[in-house]
Amino acid sequence: MSFPFVDLEQLRMHPKAEKREDLKRMLQSPRSEDWVTWNVLRVVQQQASWWPALVRLARRHALELEHSLISGKSPIVDFWRKVASPPAYERASRERMANSKQAKWRSRADVPRPVEGPTEVDVVFEGARHLVFVEAKLGSDVSEQTTYDPLRNQIVRNIDCVIEEACDRKPLFWMFVKDRLPQFRYSEIIDSYRSDVGLLKSQLPHRDSGLLEQVVKNISIVEWRELVPLLPDRPDLTDVLKEIRRRVA
Repeated sequence: MSFPFVDLEQLRMHPKAEKREDLKRMLQSPRSEDWVTWNVLRVVQQQASWWPALVRLARRHALELEHSLISGKSPIVDFWRKVASPPAYERASRERMANSKQAKWRSRADVPRPVEGPTEVDVVFEGARHLVFVEAKLGSDVSEQTTYDPLRNQIVRNIDCVIEEACDRKPLFWMFVKDRLPQFRYSEIIDSYRSDVGLLKSQLPHRDSGLLEQVVKNISIVEWRELVPLLPDRPDLTDVLKEIRRRVA
């Protein structure tokens, strides 16, 4: 079974399509998160004022989110961008493993290849003054650790990477999810950072404390169903819109 798509030829030219199993799931699985990510964000961009509308939506769940995001040109949108592990984290992680009581970690510290592989960022909104990394979930939850770091959850990893990539721009981290229910770890983790930013600081000691406070204030969790009213209601999109509504309901 194959599902409706927008801009399928552009997807086939994307590096993501080189992962044949990923592409197969997008085309054939009724539960593919990547299908929702691609189709919702490609369709929403067909609205002339899509970016201000999206920022206003994100601000509902991050009241301190900067209104200045709305001004200026709409950002460049990128999907599944590969981002290398930040050098400062690599150094700190290698030192931590070298001093570990676990022999396999001490041995791994001497291996020259990166301790942490590249992060695949689901959606990137790249502007002149802001850089937004988005982690997209539908039915799944965030991973809570990496192979060599039991405290390196998926949210910390994204925040570390967006700070590294932003340079002199404002780094932001958002999530697009099916539900914000508290039983999901991403809800629990983000709530814990909001209530005690010191927890995030302890997990990213190589980052500026004030910058991490700003990142936490700007975190937003948006439900996919909240994006549906932003989608243009056009006859040529009927099948895709019907499938989007079915998946995010």
